[in-house]
Amino acid sequence: SSGINAEWPITAGDIQQSEQSSLLVTLNTGKNNAKLENHHCKEKSNFVFVKTHKTGTSTFVNVLYRFGWFRGLNFAVYPYTHQLFNIQPSRLMKVSPSLKPSKSSRYNIMCQHMVYDLELVNQIMPKDAMYFSLLRDPLKAFVSFFIFYNYDRRIQAKARNPISLEESIRTFLDNQIPSTLSDKFYVNSMFNSMSYDLGLGKGKVSLEDVNQFVGRLDKRFDYMMILEHFDESITLLADLMCWDIADVLYLNRMQSMKKERSREPLSAELEALLKRHLTPDYKLYDHFRDRLLNRFAQLPSSFKLKVEEFQEQRKQFEEKCIDSSISEPGVYNTLTHPLTAYGQENINCSLLHERDVTLTKLISLLQDPDSSRRKRERGTVAVKALHYADLAQIPRGEKLTS
Repeated sequence: SSGINAEWPITAGDIQQSEQSSLLVTLNTGKNNAKLENHHCKEKSNFVFVKTHKTGTSTFVNVLYRFGWFRGLNFAVYPYTHQLFNIQPSRLMKVSPSLKPSKSSRYNIMCQHMVYDLELVNQIMPKDAMYFSLLRDPLKAFVSFFIFYNYDRRIQAKARNPISLEESIRTFLDNQIPSTLSDKFYVNSMFNSMSYDLGLGKGKVSLEDVNQFVGRLDKRFDYMMILEHFDESITLLADLMCWDIADVLYLNRMQSMKKERSREPLSAELEALLKRHLTPDYKLYDHFRDRLLNRFAQLPSSFKLKVEEFQEQRKQFEEKCIDSSISEPGVYNTLTHPLTAYGQENINCSLLHERDVTLTKLISLLQDPDSSRRKRERGTVAVKALHYADLAQIPRGEKLTS
């Protein structure tokens, strides 16, 4: 026995069962209609989730880690970091046995931060894998990035007097971007970070490059979620993957210490300037947001009821797992809501509450326990509040019972 109370407050059904009732969404864009019908479909367990920056993916990726772990699925994880940035396929396949499953198995899930590379992913993931990602209004993502990585704090520290967010951003732009606008756009981990993460490339790109890039993603990706419509996006994802609603419950486990700062209004002039610089991300975001909203518009009223059901279940689950009345300092200018006594003893709450960076290390350790690197990390990882020592005793794929 693991010694953990694994009571699940929401009935999720037997997670070993691969056939379950769902809604099949069939879109016929030529006739501009959608058909929803009850049917039995097979749960999809092979997928690639491209984890973009400052879009809410750290909250969502824990849902995917939890889903895969309790089903005994294999994760393609780079064991020494939670990022897969620009790692060449040849190097990626040699670094660790955890990236080379046995002949009788294969990878099922890839969901680390990475710069998306179709050739690399095709070498690692099965051909039937579903591809999806999460996008956010680029202006909001930029401001979040600017504050989260302390650009704003460093600029404020150099100022003689307190300055507004607008003044801070303008100072940054003056030092980073030429004042004369051209027909090229900068792409890197800060400017147009979603396009960068999804494989547009680094450096200066033209509008034609951007349009071709969006077209390639449209052909390859099965689904794009939008943070501004997150609950609707995640409910439809569960439906498309033939997952139970309980499989996609998440916790709002943290918030930014700088929330009020990020909400400072920017002038129309600065917003227009930023949107100009963020043209690649806005082309990407607008395309897939419009597609998703069109998809929602074609769904019957039963979909709205399903979203409301999900929101109510998630609210009840969160109230049992975390104490939102208490905020404790976390990493990177964040505040974290602690687990309740119930949440500390519930493995589902603990998994969804933990930092995704820590879960990446845990999964890497458990998939490759004989690695000397893994052995050195065991002591560090085991002291985490997730009760890793107990979790490691649970056979992969075994359904947790109370």
